[in-house]
Amino acid sequence: MALHGVLPKFEQNEDWGLYSEQLQQYFVANDVSLAEKKVAILLTVISTAVYKTLRDLCHPTSPQEKTFEVLNALLKDHFQHRQAVFRERIKFYRATQASGEKIADWYARVKSLSVSCKFGNSLQEILKDKFVTGLSDSKILSRVCEEDESKSLKDLFDIAIRREAVIIGETQEVNRLKLHAKKPELSHRKESTDASTSSKTMQRKFSKDSKKCYACGGTAHDFKTCKYKQYKCKNCKKVGHLAKVCTKEHSQNFVVDISSTNYEYYDNGYQGVSPASARNSDLDLFELRDSNSGPMTISLKVEGQRVIWELDSGASRTVIPFWLYNKNFKYKKLYKTEIVLKSYSGESMVPVGKFQVSVQYGSVKKILDILVINTNGPALVGRDWIASLDLIKIRREPVFKVDKELEVCEEFPEVFEPGLGCYRYGKIKIEFKQEAKPIFCEPKTLPLIFKEKVEELLRLEKEGIIAPVTDSEWGTPLVPVLKKNGQIRICVDYKSTVNTFLKDVKYPLPRIEEIFAALRGRKEFTKLDLSQAYNQLVLDEQSKLILAWSIHKGIFKVNRMPFGIKPAASIFQQKVEKTLQGCKGAMNFIDDIIVTGSTREEHIENLREVLGRLLRAGLK
Repeated sequence: MALHGVLPKFEQNEDWGLYSEQLQQYFVANDVSLAEKKVAILLTVISTAVYKTLRDLCHPTSPQEKTFEVLNALLKDHFQHRQAVFRERIKFYRATQASGEKIADWYARVKSLSVSCKFGNSLQEILKDKFVTGLSDSKILSRVCEEDESKSLKDLFDIAIRREAVIIGETQEVNRLKLHAKKPELSHRKESTDASTSSKTMQRKFSKDSKKCYACGGTAHDFKTCKYKQYKCKNCKKVGHLAKVCTKEHSQNFVVDISSTNYEYYDNGYQGVSPASARNSDLDLFELRDSNSGPMTISLKVEGQRVIWELDSGASRTVIPFWLYNKNFKYKKLYKTEIVLKSYSGESMVPVGKFQVSVQYGSVKKILDILVINTNGPALVGRDWIASLDLIKIRREPVFKVDKELEVCEEFPEVFEPGLGCYRYGKIKIEFKQEAKPIFCEPKTLPLIFKEKVEELLRLEKEGIIAPVTDSEWGTPLVPVLKKNGQIRICVDYKSTVNTFLKDVKYPLPRIEEIFAALRGRKEFTKLDLSQAYNQLVLDEQSKLILAWSIHKGIFKVNRMPFGIKPAASIFQQKVEKTLQGCKGAMNFIDDIIVTGSTREEHIENLREVLGRLLRAGLK
């Protein structure tokens, strides 16, 4: 009989709770009812490493002697991911519908976030509250809030879905009407003066005949029925209209960002499917002004013509309005573009197209792109032209890097001599947060090219970082990575063995704000980098075997603290901080130490103290 479905191998880093649910359905789909057969299938679908762990858990009997229920319980207890309930609830309550996220996706995400929250009998009410309060679209939220609180989650979801469908349909219809009303052709045209005049007359007529709502700028209703007539404007702070139709000059500047979108093309026109393209705020993007300062302008020679441009370092692209294109560059062919211009406030504009021009500024001549947009604003030179033509010089505070040996360094030659440092103030003990049964992973099969490149292993053994042993209960496999220079970098997969059981070392790394605060006002700095950082700390005898390596050349105990174990950074930070405790003008971030002072003399004295501390601690 043919089997239905294929079960992947269960690995150590997976959640047995989820896998067990799939396994149970596999039994149902294939009519597996015999207890012995269930045990055999379970032992077949787990990986070798998981089987070894299960065998250890079953000791002194073998897994084959256990029932399926017992084996399932053992695996669930050992491999099921445990969640911090309150952290899961924090994620749940902080979630909101993302921009562009569909109602169906938001509904599914709310339910997914609640899985590990253990809300019990209150689940349905909490889900309902979160679904409604997390909605980001004000129109959908307003519609859902009209309903009675007794409505079920499914009822509210259906209402939101229907409202979303209506909004999408209205947006597409508005876009279609706007497109056909002012659709420029994107090909090289030779039109007569009469045709051009007629086209402009039609555009003006359409604009004049379209009645806009004073409150929101929409054309599908009048002011009396507009729900926004009671809203307060964020620009002038008066009630009666939205900021996008406010006639008072705005005081903020806009930054243009560039992103890609998908397009549907028909006839010679274009339509961006971005929802923001349906807004009536195209002019706001480039017509905002600060009344306290005038624009910075520059005269550039473009295609042999002098054109006055406005410099805008906040705009990422250079743009001209469509009227200027028609006046000066109509003979240039327009090409379609998948660029969307976005303002600082998130409003979007789809360019009509783009074309290339020859630009001259002084002795610099370049062939550059221009985007054409449907506004009445000025021609803007953005950062693309500013950089290409070198129009703006940025004056930066000078920073000098001094690569010279200070005399104070010569007082501590041992700190700078080659070789591995050895921390003298105690050995490092690796502790478990719970009783853990040893895990020994067989060496990973390595390509021949890696087996031949053993220089790195020989170096580690020569420096005393690792040492061969005949046996160990623990064994972590290596994952060598080939570097560009042909050498290998040794990486150790501690995630598959000890990291799950290691006790966290609660010693925080310094925040960048703390470091900057300590260095504020200083002008000279010395940076020290501790070589092979973690390897300078010696492990105690038990920890050496717990962190042992399982490689193709045998088993090696690890004498020095290796990279890859979970608490390594916190342990090293703690040891170095303790070494430097009381040193003025000195801070460390793991293996990087920075030393400074208010004056050159104080700087040198602080550096001398730091080097002396490192020497006494055995660090290099």
